[in-house]
Amino acid sequence: MIRALLNTHDHERWTNRAGHHLSKSIKLYLGTRVMQLETTEAFQHAQERARAHGVLMLKAAQTRQAWEVRTLTRYEALSLPEIHPVRVEGDPAYREELWQLHLRDFYRWQQQHDPLLSGLSQTVRRAAEYRLRQRYQGEVYRAYGWLIETQQLKGSGKGQAATEDC
Repeated sequence: MIRALLNTHDHERWTNRAGHHLSKSIKLYLGTRVMQLETTEAFQHAQERARAHGVLMLKAAQTRQAWEVRTLTRYEALSLPEIHPVRVEGDPAYREELWQLHLRDFYRWQQQHDPLLSGLSQTVRRAAEYRLRQRYQGEVYRAYGWLIETQQLKGSGKGQAATEDC
């Protein structure tokens, strides 16, 4: 705003306060010129426009946040893929294979519902997908009657949280 109203700068500096060289110069204005400018009507109008713009930007951010919450709520309320337990007697080593089998079903389901998350940032999207994968993993483990170690369930995401049969 100052630059637009004062037009020309009084000095240029190519280093920051720490003395590091900058790729673009910093434009400096005399304090007296700035103080004079702040008393003008043009500055007051520019300041009002900046405040109004700030209010609009805040409303836009709030609208965006509300939309993200609605989108995530709708996505996380979806019914997960149906789990059809496969009964295998004996070796607990089959747990990882069984989990991978169900995980493939989950990824297919996730691909079908992927458009619901369009428009969300990658970070928000991945967090939502992670929460649903964890929820699905819990459902699979309950369907097989496996115990869930919550610490590993939160961390691994690869189905290695099973410990013992109930």
